[in-house]
Order: sequence, then C-alpha cells, then structure tokens
Amino acid sequence: MTGETFFVYHLLHGSQVAHHEPAIIQALETAGFVRPQLYVAPVSGFLRATAVGGEKSRIADAARARAQSEECLRKLKVALDRVQASARTPMPDILPLDRLRCIEAVPVRGQGVADHWLVRWILSLPTGRRFEDAFVGGAIVDLRMAEAPISLVSRLRPWSDVTRWPAFAWPGSDQAHDHEHSHEDEEHLHREDDQPSKRYIREVDKPVYTLGGEDEEQRYLAPFWMASHDNGKSGGHSHGVPLSPATAMSLAIGISWEEAEIGARLGVVANNAHGQLQRLRAGDGWRVHWRWFSVANLGEPGELVDDTLDIVQTGVYHICVDVEHRETSAFDSSFLELPVSAERTRQAPLVA
Repeated sequence: MTGETFFVYHLLHGSQVAHHEPAIIQALETAGFVRPQLYVAPVSGFLRATAVGGEKSRIADAARARAQSEECLRKLKVALDRVQASARTPMPDILPLDRLRCIEAVPVRGQGVADHWLVRWILSLPTGRRFEDAFVGGAIVDLRMAEAPISLVSRLRPWSDVTRWPAFAWPGSDQAHDHEHSHEDEEHLHREDDQPSKRYIREVDKPVYTLGGEDEEQRYLAPFWMASHDNGKSGGHSHGVPLSPATAMSLAIGISWEEAEIGARLGVVANNAHGQLQRLRAGDGWRVHWRWFSVANLGEPGELVDDTLDIVQTGVYHICVDVEHRETSAFDSSFLELPVSAERTRQAPLVA
C-alpha cells in the first residue's frame, strides 16, 4: 500500500436506465431528434438513438460540428435534468456533461463530399488524487450531426456511489531508480491534422479506468495501472493494453486452459497487487461461477461453482465465468470459445 487512495465508482445495472426509456425519448425530442427511435442495452444501459427525418443540410467545418454537437448535448442534458426532477422514481444521470471531453470531429463523406460529421466525446473522471482526472477507456459518446442530430450512441454507465480504496503501489515503482526517465516511459502519439485531442501522452504511473462491453456484468469502475511495456505477466487487458490492479476492487480476470488426459481443464487467472499472474482459488475467498454450452447444441447451459471446469466431450464450447471476491465484493467476468477434440495439439494460452 502507498498511503494514497483512489476512487471506485459503483455502477448501476442497465435495467435502471431502461426503466426511464419514455422519458429519455422525450428528452431526445427536446434536443432536436426528430421522431427518435431508442434502444437501451438491458445489461449495461448503453443507448442507441436514431432520428427519423429532420434537417440533413451539411455543416461547413469541424469547429461548427463541435459547436453544434455541444449545443445538442447541452439541450439533451437540460431536458434530462428536467425529467429527472419530476420523475416518480429516481432517474440516473446518464449524461454527465461536465465530465465529457470532445476528442474529435470527423467528416463522413458521401459521393465525395462531407455528408455529415461524427463528433466523439470521451468520459473523464477524478481518480481521487488531487487535481488528477483520467479518461475512461471505452466510455464514449458518438454524435452524428448535420444541421440537426442524426444519431447518438452512448457507451456511458451511470454510477450510484463513489468510494475510496487504498492504492496498491505501481508495479514498476521499486525499479524506478534503475533507469532514468526517458521517452520510453511515455508513449507519444501524434497526428498531423486539426485534432489536438489526438496527441496523447500516456504516463505509466497514472491510473486508468476501463469500461466493459455492452453485455458485460460490470459492477464497478475501478482503477488499474497501465504498463508501458508488456512484460508477459499481465492478466487483464483492455484493447491490448496490459493492466495491473491499483486497488483491491480492480479485478480483471482471464481464462486459462490446459489439455487434460480427456478434454480440457479450465481455470481463472488475474494479476495480483505486484503485477504478477496468479490462479484464483475458492479457498482464498473467491467465488468462481462457470456457465457453458456446446455451440452445436444450444440447449440449457451447464453450471458449476468451483475453481476449475473440466470439459470432457469433444465439440466447440462457449464458456463464461463470473468471479467475485467474498470480502470486498470485487467482481469481473470473462468468456472464451474453445474447441475440444482428441486431435487438438498441446497449445494452452495462459490468458484468453
């Protein structure tokens, strides 16, 4: 432990967003969406809204596209707040506008000219350190704009509470004196265009947050350390970036498998506080819940609560696992599609 603490955000289930679907449609209409059609993902609460009709005249440039997008989101936020104030049941904050940062405006071309603009926003949240915010990987709002909004895709998840958890030391901190600070400790990405947000500096000792996919049962938004170089020991990955836990709530699991005498044996791995890969075992306070089914036979899935899962019949299997730490309630899930056959060679990826 370092003496520092980081914020952990407790996420709401998508059903608590879907409950307010009529109110969200009303807010979209107020924001300029003509006869909006709305889909709310049942698990995550991600939104996909499309306007049916409306003004399709083109926007001249990126600056105006950004301004139009910001005004549209502002109107939507005001409308949502108004609906929230009059709602019988509390409505979650699905659009934390003060926490969104515009990162790009890209022309979408049709017949050689800009047909409309795709304006992308990303969520930035306080980490718990003083004056420090961090972008949330995967937490994106895409707004397609002509003079009127065309569509909105929101990959944001509202949260109900924020708690502080003691921070684990960055895994590379004990080697810090062995090398000088150099450009290898930062990743510089530059693009020669009018998008200043495309110039990133990735600091290895700064925590990051990552949001899972549309159908993932993610309960917490917890910080991770992002390694500058993959040392082959990282269990959790987000978009190919190796992660190590920054708090006891920062759980990112993977499924390991090995060829057994008959079939395959599967287990669960994750990084510990030192960035080292370890197997998770129920005796250490973990609850491991497996679900699986054969792709060729989509019947009732099998279920098992145990450290390991043995697959003994040949076939292609879709395998899901939920892992929860009993003491902290840290939670994560993972899945794997695995072929099992008598002819399979002895290849066992450590993390899938």
